[in-house]
Amino acid sequence: MTQLGIDITSVKRIQALAARRPRALKRLFTENEVRDAGMGRQRWPRLAGRFAAKEALIKAARGLHGGSYQNIELRRRPGAPPQVTVSGLLREWLESKGYVVSISISHEDEFAVAIASLDAGGGEPGVAGLDS
Repeated sequence: MTQLGIDITSVKRIQALAARRPRALKRLFTENEVRDAGMGRQRWPRLAGRFAAKEALIKAARGLHGGSYQNIELRRRPGAPPQVTVSGLLREWLESKGYVVSISISHEDEFAVAIASLDAGGGEPGVAGLDS
C-alpha cells in the first residue's frame, strides 16, 4: 500500500513568517536545514521547499503521530533525491508500518512544491530515504 501527500507553499509566506516570528524557524527547521539553506537569494525558496516536504510527509502519514517538525530533517544531496531523516515517535510509527519514505521537492521564486510517498509494498523499511 502506498500513501501520498503533496503540498505547495508560498516562498513569501515562509519569509514573512520568519520576519514576524524569528523563533518560528527554530520550531519548523533543524539547525542543519537552516544552515544548508544558505544566506543567498535561494535561502527562502529552499526553506519553503523543505517546509512543503515536511507538510507532504505529514499528510501522507495522516499526522505527526506525537512527533514535531523537528523530527523531520531534509538534507540536500547534489544529483540525488533529498535525504530524509525522521526521528522520535514519528519514526517509530513509520517503522511499525514498514513504510519506505520517498520525497521530491521543487521550487522557484514564488512557490515550492513537494510530494511524499510512503510505500509499504516491499523492500526493506526505511531504506529509500528514511535515514537513521
